[in-house]
Amino acid sequence: MRVRSVFFSLLLVVAFVGFVSVGITHAALDFVDWSGTWFSVKVSETGKAGPVVPPGGNVVTNNETTATAYLLVDTWEVTTATYDVVYCTFNGSVWTRHTGLEWLVFGKPENFLTLFVFDYEEPEGTTQLFVIPLNVTGKEKPNTVGEINSASFKNLGGAFIEQRVDGGSMGSVKFTGSFIKPTQVGDKVPPGCRIP
Repeated sequence: MRVRSVFFSLLLVVAFVGFVSVGITHAALDFVDWSGTWFSVKVSETGKAGPVVPPGGNVVTNNETTATAYLLVDTWEVTTATYDVVYCTFNGSVWTRHTGLEWLVFGKPENFLTLFVFDYEEPEGTTQLFVIPLNVTGKEKPNTVGEINSASFKNLGGAFIEQRVDGGSMGSVKFTGSFIKPTQVGDKVPPGCRIP
């Protein structure tokens, strides 16, 4: 009887330790875990210039080559369910950090939707506006709670509007993001993007 009691007690201890360790190593990803996550972003636009002057004239295409930008998912604001986001663009000579942007989040930390709205003025006076719904997905390391080891985002549609002195254009935008591991940020993200 005593042997069975000791065996049962030992079994309970092993079961408890097992449940605790499994619960700790497989805890769900949390929204705050995304803070500090960097993405390399590929952006391309396809559209038409307009309005056509004179009426009936040729429509000029506005198909730009793919550009690289960087995006930082910065601070999580739990009360508003938003992330502060930093978007970094290159104007041909300098990397520029664009701050004051937010992602309003819908979904779960492993798979959520957000709307990226961003406008800026290019050096030649052109104003760009992007409105892009995004699907963001990520996974954490199996044995390290809160450390994201893979992530990406892709656009679910999206549009750009470009205003120039001589007119404007609009069209669709492709906007995809590839995860940059924390150990690679110093090598992959330009200093002008990392340092405010």
